[in-house]
Amino acid sequence: KALEAFGERSQILMAIEEMSEVTRALLKYVRYKDWGQGTEEAVLKAIAEERADVSIMLNQLEVIFGDNSEEECAKLEHLAELLEWA
Repeated sequence: KALEAFGERSQILMAIEEMSEVTRALLKYVRYKDWGQGTEEAVLKAIAEERADVSIMLNQLEVIFGDNSEEECAKLEHLAELLEWA
């Protein structure tokens, strides 16, 4: 319904925006861990919120571009192979 209301281009741009926001939240987590900047509660809350936004947008990208479960399985298999060597 969001795609119908806002359009494909708008939702793709929103996905990009949300991914940049989760990136920023993760960087704040690193600064918190490395230099004690911010509070753990605030940093973890921001990460949870931004992850939720990204998850919603990933679902919309699946509607736009189709299922990618085969590619995801292939990536997980590759990761499993890498971990066997670790």
